[in-house]
Amino acid sequence: ELDDLQDDASMMEQRAFECALAIQATVAAMNARDAFVVPIQIGIGISVGEVVMGNMGSEDRMEHTVIGAVVNLAARLCSAAGPGEIVTTEALFDPVEPLRQSLDLGEVEDPAPPNARTQARLPTMS
Repeated sequence: ELDDLQDDASMMEQRAFECALAIQATVAAMNARDAFVVPIQIGIGISVGEVVMGNMGSEDRMEHTVIGAVVNLAARLCSAAGPGEIVTTEALFDPVEPLRQSLDLGEVEDPAPPNARTQARLPTMS
């Protein structure tokens, strides 16, 4: 049963990474066909781990949200990601290494933000 949970976690990590790649590819394709007045570039940060999810707030204002250290780290990774980059923690980067190599995305650069766990930075996708 533990092996099944680890397999599910690895699959989710791979899907998160594939989703980030798909977002970057879609933005690049939309830029190529002038879908925006000015071409856009986005940076993506991905972190994995446990979060608290649910409706939080008061009777006056209730929002569905997630909270936790993993969410805060993901926000910092997003801030650190440059245009067209995907920044992840090594915990995510290592399991998707075969996929990354198959796509020939280039070398991994050193991480940026202080007070965050070590990350891996993928080169700009555009």
